[in-house]
Amino acid sequence: MSLQYDITQLEIQAIRKELLELCTETAQKFLVQGKYDLAVPGALQSLRFAIEICGSEGIQLVSSYLLLAEANLGLRRLKVAEEFLSLANWNLLKKESQQNEENVTSLMSHLQRNFGRLYAAQQRLIFSNSVFCVSAVTRAFPLTSGALCFAASDCDIFCTL
Repeated sequence: MSLQYDITQLEIQAIRKELLELCTETAQKFLVQGKYDLAVPGALQSLRFAIEICGSEGIQLVSSYLLLAEANLGLRRLKVAEEFLSLANWNLLKKESQQNEENVTSLMSHLQRNFGRLYAAQQRLIFSNSVFCVSAVTRAFPLTSGALCFAASDCDIFCTL
């Protein structure tokens, strides 16, 4: 009986992981299309599955927090977006030393870009400029990539390095 229970639990966990990926991909698709109101339910469900799979403090939650922050930025719900960015930042800071560096760097660059967008939307351009320049200098955005130009045009911020 115990062996059958273990197999069932493994199957349920595998299904949850697949659903997490599906919800994340759906939310990302709607974000790219600019349909922010449709991205929120997928991102929320992504967060629920991530919590079920990894617990309430896993680094895997950061992606869901970032999706929710981006959707709320698009909907101009700046306070809610700031809360999700803060949660993502807190999870990254707590788990930074325990994770592989490439994954943390990627998540941190995404986080910094969204903080820059938030500060620009809040008219706190001094902060957004600082966040953007720090992320560019620390190579969170490779200088040869289109992400740097996209982020700069997205926030109407240009700085010289």
